[in-house]
Amino acid sequence: LITTGTIFRKNISEHTMLGELAEGFLKQGKLVPDAITNEVVQNRLKEKDCAVGFILDGYPRNITQAIFLDTFVFLTHAVFVFLPDEIVYERVSKRLMCRCGESYHLVTKPPKKSGICDVCGQSLFQRVDDTPEVLKVRLESYHANIEPVLLHYKEQGVWHEVDGAKSVPEVREAI
Repeated sequence: LITTGTIFRKNISEHTMLGELAEGFLKQGKLVPDAITNEVVQNRLKEKDCAVGFILDGYPRNITQAIFLDTFVFLTHAVFVFLPDEIVYERVSKRLMCRCGESYHLVTKPPKKSGICDVCGQSLFQRVDDTPEVLKVRLESYHANIEPVLLHYKEQGVWHEVDGAKSVPEVREAI
């Protein structure tokens, strides 16, 4: 599973130049510019583990990224996990992360000890882009950009929609 967010957070924690660039945008609830995001994804898809296939999560987020992706890969499936905004707010507001990469949810996957990672024992935190104010900006941007992407993949005959309001096992099975 390849997510641009994970790639960006890794670079932020490692204090790379890319991480510093990305952090400024993410703190404001903005998407990292396409040129940077596209390069990161293209580089990642060149790695050995992607040779026999891959799953992209959260990319492409706009039609420019979708068209760029078409220049170097052929997608066999584009799965859109639909989730109403009110459920997004509910899920994200209860999400906690650890620097080791482990994630938790206060309702569906709480840590054994409050505020402490089960895997490494570090303190858990809420991502800066998971606050209600920043999430509002993120969702507005998402909705403005996703419709052309959905149409693009519908026209290619690879688009599928899954109900994201169901349980994680049910969504996984549907995918």
